[in-house]
Amino acid sequence: MLSLDVEGAELSVLATIDFKRTHFGLIVVEDLFFETGPINKAQGTNAAEVLISHGYLQMAEEAHSRWLVHPHFYRVYRDAIPAEAWNQVPMLGRIRNATTSSSAAT
Repeated sequence: MLSLDVEGAELSVLATIDFKRTHFGLIVVEDLFFETGPINKAQGTNAAEVLISHGYLQMAEEAHSRWLVHPHFYRVYRDAIPAEAWNQVPMLGRIRNATTSSSAAT
């Protein structure tokens, strides 16, 4: 998991990650500066768009944060997370459904 909250420098931090070699199951990124932050606004993009371009799937947006998962999340974590949790926790169910269909397409 990666939690990224660096007060508007999210794109600078993401630029240092080699996404061909490094994968995170879940990324929570603050997107508070999407509309008004000078760094992101000047670059004309936001952190979620960068992550989506690397194949991550946006699952939720809450309180200025976006939650994104790697497309192989379910395949990697299905045995580590109790089976009943996949059905009882709404976010896990959405992740399972999204990453299962995403993995089948790739």
